[in-house]
Amino acid sequence: LFLRAIARCNWAQALEGVTFAYVPAEPASAAAAATPRESWPPLTSASGEIVVDRSTLDIRAARAQLGDVEWSGVQGRIAELGSRARLDIEGTARGPVADMLRFVDVTPVGRWIGKVLSAVSATGAAELKLALNVPLSRPADSVVKGSLALAGNDVRLTADTPVLASAKGRIDFSQRGFVVSGASARAR
Repeated sequence: LFLRAIARCNWAQALEGVTFAYVPAEPASAAAAATPRESWPPLTSASGEIVVDRSTLDIRAARAQLGDVEWSGVQGRIAELGSRARLDIEGTARGPVADMLRFVDVTPVGRWIGKVLSAVSATGAAELKLALNVPLSRPADSVVKGSLALAGNDVRLTADTPVLASAKGRIDFSQRGFVVSGASARAR
């Protein structure tokens, strides 16, 4: 009944300062509740426009905080509301690379790429582009595509490795792994 009512619904709403949990929490078993698990943090301080047109939901021209990172150009879409709904959402962050690495590491992406970012430290600013395709009834089956652009950052992969000074390049990642392209740095 609800979906039939939505199928006839058309509305748009400007939003300001809202929190948006774009990936629903998965029910946890009693055993799993004792161990922390990564999740997608909610968008906070979000502003933009939500448009519902029958069974489609669009997020347009949004800005938000995601963890400690400010995002702009956030666009999202659920093409078909219902039991098989999938959220496609993307955005771009610019800011401290350390905050971006920390954000990526505590989300499911961190596990997907083997927690390689947990020991990484970095200074300076960077740009992070992220796109998610999330089946809302099965968030664990999410597909992610992202890119982190380094522009002269100092990066240390682990505490016992030298600093890679003035690192430049692009790190592309997905739920399957990551690739470094066009990279250069000076070992220090």
